Amino acid sequence: MIYYAIPLRAKSTSNNWEDICLRLDDTLQSIIASGGEYKVFVACHDEPEESSRYKNLNIHFLKVSHSVPGNKDNYMADKESKKNVARRKILEEARVDDLFMFLDADDILSSDFYPCVQKVFDINPNADDIAFYTGFIFDVSREKIAFLDGKEKFFYRNCGSCFVSKIRKFDLNQENEVDTFLCALKNHTLFPEISIKFGRSVIAFKEPVVCYIVNHGSNDATERVGVSAIESFVNQFLCKDPENLSLFRKKFPFIHQKY
Repeated sequence: MIYYAIPLRAKSTSNNWEDICLRLDDTLQSIIASGGEYKVFVACHDEPEESSRYKNLNIHFLKVSHSVPGNKDNYMADKESKKNVARRKILEEARVDDLFMFLDADDILSSDFYPCVQKVFDINPNADDIAFYTGFIFDVSREKIAFLDGKEKFFYRNCGSCFVSKIRKFDLNQENEVDTFLCALKNHTLFPEISIKFGRSVIAFKEPVVCYIVNHGSNDATERVGVSAIESFVNQFLCKDPENLSLFRKKFPFIHQKY
């Protein structure tokens, strides 16, 4: 079983709630298509209007009780609080050796995501975590594809949907959650280092299995750094290699067909 914890921004903080719901649906559909036994918890202030259609698909919405952030300075704190709500709910029912992943509400998993991840753990039974060193970026507004190759640029340092953990017995100790590994996963740029700090074994995975979706009008990163910075980043790592472009079309047919 793999559990996904997804934080969803509040309706009143969005520029386009309908677009946010459509992005979330894309993410959820990618989970459904990615294989394996899964369960999803979306922590939110507001549920999408059509959320009821997901309930038979092991996708659940958790209403949070904390107040809606009043300004952009508090958006990231709101996101972390929602991640904690989803994490706590997952750990109430998860078992040792189940898998866990924080997933942003607009990113897309590859069609072979679960088999790829499970294979790594099968080959490396003592591994605790997988960090995604490579991955694609899709610029929605300009329909451009970038690729982070895990050498010049690491995917996990640029996208929060970048890490899968095997739940261990100590992770299920909710009484002292501040001392647990999963609670410490806050800054994704440091996830591998945090894993090592907790005495865990982390695998550097170099097959792209996540696509970071940017520049779509409701993207957190765009609001933080601006459209020009995002577009410059995409341009810097623009995917031009035919083999990688073919790999993108193969692994992310949903994006390829939609755009």
